[in-house]
Amino acid sequence: MAEVATVYDRAVTLHKISKVLGFQIREDECSPEQRKELNKLALDLRKLNLLQLRSNIENSGARMVNANASKMLFVGCLLLVSVGAIFIYVRTGDTASMLVGIVFGFLAFGLYGVFARVERAGIQKKQELVLQTKKLENDVNARITVLASSITGYLADVDKAKRSRPLNIDFEQVFNALKKKGIMLETIECPNCGGKLEISQVPKKEEILQCKHCGKPILAVNVFGKFKEILGV
Repeated sequence: MAEVATVYDRAVTLHKISKVLGFQIREDECSPEQRKELNKLALDLRKLNLLQLRSNIENSGARMVNANASKMLFVGCLLLVSVGAIFIYVRTGDTASMLVGIVFGFLAFGLYGVFARVERAGIQKKQELVLQTKKLENDVNARITVLASSITGYLADVDKAKRSRPLNIDFEQVFNALKKKGIMLETIECPNCGGKLEISQVPKKEEILQCKHCGKPILAVNVFGKFKEILGV
């Protein structure tokens, strides 16, 4: 089963999309496919936020300075011991001091090499993290723009469908609207054949009536259309 983003993460994503659109959008105003993409974007945005946080921590200047200072201090202490031991050997000829100096010297340079390799690996890891974060950020921003454009088109199509949708109206609504305008009908004319139908013969709650002259259907909405100018709509 696909992972579902939290309500908060989806709300944050919707806010970013709304900023691109220039107006606030709700999740229920989107199509099912757009809501799926919204969920994926919310998950990726959360992942991006975690990567950015991790990147900020990894690149913290204070942390890097403290770590490098501690390593260099340790290596410096080893070198100091090595130099001190060799100095003692030079002054006294003590072979043990010479061996201590050599051992600590090799140890200091060995650790320095290890620390240098670790630091290079750390720098490479940070660079990879920055690139990964930037790549995901660009991908998320591009998808937000595409989704915003898709939502704009979808809302336009929905609005167009609403405007072009025929009125859901029955004959009783037509007659009541005319009555309010002071118009009392005795008959209506079939828009197909022009035959006359007595009002008493028209079932009021129906939206469609079959003409007794031509047998074709008469729509209440079509009858309403003939009286639009009279009704002032």
